[in-house]
Amino acid sequence: MKLPFKSIKYLSMPICITSLFFVSPNNANAEGIMSSTPVTVVVAEFINESDAGWWKPKYKQSFKNMLTNALSNTGNFTVLEEDEAAIKRMSEKRTLGIIPGFGGSKKDKELQAKYIIKGYLSEYTENETSESTQVDFGAFAGGRMNKMFGKMGMNASPGGTEKSVKEVDLTFNVVVINPRTKVRAYTRTIQGSAKEELLSENMDMGFVKSQKKVENKFPIKKAVMQAMEESGKYLNCVLYLQDDCIDEMDAKEAARQANNEAMDLF
Repeated sequence: MKLPFKSIKYLSMPICITSLFFVSPNNANAEGIMSSTPVTVVVAEFINESDAGWWKPKYKQSFKNMLTNALSNTGNFTVLEEDEAAIKRMSEKRTLGIIPGFGGSKKDKELQAKYIIKGYLSEYTENETSESTQVDFGAFAGGRMNKMFGKMGMNASPGGTEKSVKEVDLTFNVVVINPRTKVRAYTRTIQGSAKEELLSENMDMGFVKSQKKVENKFPIKKAVMQAMEESGKYLNCVLYLQDDCIDEMDAKEAARQANNEAMDLF
């Protein structure tokens, strides 16, 4: 028995609706995984405005490279290897004309950075403390211990230990400039700190000798790397992510300012 034409039409409708129901969510999910375009920036060479005696001209480029690497590692930035003046020259191209001097200039937006990032070493301080412990048996028993140690072939004052700690603190000012308006879009003070420890032991009792030396060097480099890493996090937050991380960064800045104000009281 054949079904009427109207019955066939009614049976087909649920199939069409079902197909539409499964296709639509897939399209929505595909739109949700689209990523944003990386931010194009230029990182300028760093400028020293502090009294740091260890500063060398080569550090202008070294600090720039550290911050460039920190930004590149996020995957959210395209860093142009040019300074501000070079970008300006690159963005203005002369068009060809029959008569020299004619043709004017035009802007090439693809060669322009959205932001120019500048860094300034504004402050540097260091503090060193040391303590030593000496072993001396000669003063015991009215000096008789000194004679006794001598008869035994031992040193009544064998030596001791010495520990010194140098702590360095530095401050960078990170400035983000809009190259089209010349306006400072963002500024932030970033700090870094590290310690250098030296522990030495020198014991000589005659027949027993002990010499030890433990060093933890390069505190300045560690402090700079810490500051550059934090600068990269801050720039990634305000220039690309622009989400809840801004509250976290603002909280860090408030804590830093509160700590500095407390230190100024002494």
